[in-house]
Amino acid sequence: MSQAWYFDVFSLNYATMAGMTWNSTGLPIERFWDLTLERAFGPQAKEPMRIALAHTRFDRRFDIIARMLVEDRIEKPFQFWDMYKLTRFNGLTDEMLAELEADAKASLDAAQQARPLLTEPRAQEMADLVIISAERRYCLATSGRLYLRARAAEKKGDRAAALALIEQCEKEGAKLERAAGRMGIEYPLAMHDDDVVQVYRQMRARLAAGR
Repeated sequence: MSQAWYFDVFSLNYATMAGMTWNSTGLPIERFWDLTLERAFGPQAKEPMRIALAHTRFDRRFDIIARMLVEDRIEKPFQFWDMYKLTRFNGLTDEMLAELEADAKASLDAAQQARPLLTEPRAQEMADLVIISAERRYCLATSGRLYLRARAAEKKGDRAAALALIEQCEKEGAKLERAAGRMGIEYPLAMHDDDVVQVYRQMRARLAAGR
């Protein structure tokens, strides 16, 4: 039962796999997905939910970027296996966070546009989950960009600017915690959210103490 609350989201994937893998003589994927979206969300909300779901692939990037922040891989190499392929990043950059920010904003805006158009509880739950996911990614990106700027200011010796930036960063981090808190019974899966915010708080405390 603990996993049942987001089954409806996964059921879209299961339906697609069933339609495309086990019934290879079925409809073309574009037509199949179009009908699936309309069946799940209705004709009015179909298009915004198409946009919202098109961006959820970046949930994986949430985990990667969060780990880079927690493990202090800002200016160090970070590598991971992605579907049997080794991927390597030479540190965390503002460009990576800006990409995540734009992606999350597109998903969030589309899901929020679709939400008032939904009347079925099942469809409403799916939209709510997409909104929570997008909020987490967006808050991680915005806070992470401020964190990088704070580190750069400190490196230049401008402690006042660094402190002002990390205080803004911590406020954005609090939004990340609140978004993760909306996950309900699955909140333990959001452990990186707490760890990331702790990194922000440690830097703010150190700068405030003049260390």
